[in-house]
Amino acid sequence: MLFLSYCFTRPFTCCARFFFLTTFYCNKMSKDYLATNLLIETLTLNLASYEPGPKTIDTFTLDQIGKLMKKLEQFLATCELVPFEEDGSHRDKIMMCFYQQPDTVRCRHCSASFTEYAAATQHVQIHDHGKEQNPEHKALPEDEPNIAPASNRETVQIENRPNGNSATNGEKPQKQRELVPSLDVLKKRCLAKQNFKYSKSLKKFLKKNIDMVIDMALAEGDEVKSASENKMMVEQLVECLKPHYPAVKCYPFGSRIVGTGCATSDLDIFVDLQEVYYGRNDKPGVESITESILKVEKILKNTKQWTIDEIILNCRVPLLRVISHEFGIQCDLTFSNGLAHRNSLLLEYMFNLQPTCRMLVCYLKQWSRERSLNGYTISLMVIFLFQLMDCLPSVASLQLDPKNDLIIDGWNAGFATPTLEELNIKLELSEMKELADNFFQLYSFRSFYTSWFTLETQIISPFHGPSWGCPLLKKHFGSPNYSKVPATMERLKRYLLEHKHDTSSKYQFAYDRLLVVQDPFELCHNVAKALPAEVAIRIVHSFELSAKLLNAESNKQL
Repeated sequence: MLFLSYCFTRPFTCCARFFFLTTFYCNKMSKDYLATNLLIETLTLNLASYEPGPKTIDTFTLDQIGKLMKKLEQFLATCELVPFEEDGSHRDKIMMCFYQQPDTVRCRHCSASFTEYAAATQHVQIHDHGKEQNPEHKALPEDEPNIAPASNRETVQIENRPNGNSATNGEKPQKQRELVPSLDVLKKRCLAKQNFKYSKSLKKFLKKNIDMVIDMALAEGDEVKSASENKMMVEQLVECLKPHYPAVKCYPFGSRIVGTGCATSDLDIFVDLQEVYYGRNDKPGVESITESILKVEKILKNTKQWTIDEIILNCRVPLLRVISHEFGIQCDLTFSNGLAHRNSLLLEYMFNLQPTCRMLVCYLKQWSRERSLNGYTISLMVIFLFQLMDCLPSVASLQLDPKNDLIIDGWNAGFATPTLEELNIKLELSEMKELADNFFQLYSFRSFYTSWFTLETQIISPFHGPSWGCPLLKKHFGSPNYSKVPATMERLKRYLLEHKHDTSSKYQFAYDRLLVVQDPFELCHNVAKALPAEVAIRIVHSFELSAKLLNAESNKQL
């Protein structure tokens, strides 16, 4: 039996996690729980498939079951029991007709199915070996689509609408899966044209009055930013930790602090326990991040102010997730360094220079609720757009004077804060519909911006900015000894050379992705690297569809 949670679909843990990622309101009727019913049935069959009697269980599986039990308890505590209102016989037919296999997982890349860890591990190695052996394609002229030969294609699967002629012998047409050639993101036109359709939710959203959407989002963002509970929660946290860590300081950051959050946004807090704001590298006597998280979890567990929600260690930035008893707000506590706090200070500065920049971010966060882009990534993409419009300075230009340097774990997180007048930049006052259209056009594959910027081959870098005539290309980071990396990124070049032989993805700059959005301070970090290829493809095509629909709506109003 398998309990895989990364490369394969329908594992035990995915079933459990999906169950909790689906949000329900307790006053809904039982018929709205179809997906939940099927997932529970699958999990029940999965557990029932084991041989009766004593059995061993590994620590990972036990940990997953523990999390499941805890989430079940939290979920049921908020539910009110109501009768099942649908016909019982219909329900039983549905449970028989729709299913997820309880003892099989499928590969995301080729749909091969497995029931054992060993076979799955071998299969993953086949995919990895195929990537290593796939020769680099010869350069193609820019007017030719960059599609690999059929024999060398690796595919991702994208669901499209069924063809009207696909039904045969009276059978109901099934969704067909189209094979998309693998992307070569170092060359232009790396993505073949696909038949993507408008979703109902996208159509509905883009037909809304954009100014009303933004006004509501701004009002909520302002209210959340100025809420007294932000300061009170930070003070309560310091009060709880001070007896154990006398030098503790807490720095709030994130959407709640920069004015792009909403009432349900969590509060991000960097907890500096041992004066590590400027980094942990080569600092003796400092406990590890994991040690800090476990100790703080134990401290807060014994207080009346906080409930421990989750410990997340296996991620790029480990964190402790807690909930304030008094305010019911979730707080994500991080312990690494002050870079995230500096990022928020940079966003605040940029938003204050050009208020329409924050307005556009608020609008796009509403647009992106179902499209997997987080607020920080959107903010950096909007800042880059404004830089291209000559409305905001590059971060590199704000770091020209060494007296502004503020080094955190080797990265310069300092910056000057000149006014628009000092920068000789005008206040951007374009209509929001025009700015939204500019954003969607810029990050589409087929736009009038492609003579200046192409998403396929270039990096979205607020640090570097557009740099007319000298774009930051993804292929620069594949050059020998990084010789083509711009001189302004000397820190990044030194970092890449230092970690050239490290195999961990933690130390690599993920420049070989469709979406490469570079962090403005920690230059080795692509903040969009976690997006799977198929998700990134859909997001970019959503940009294109949104631009078309916005223009169509504008033409109707003329």
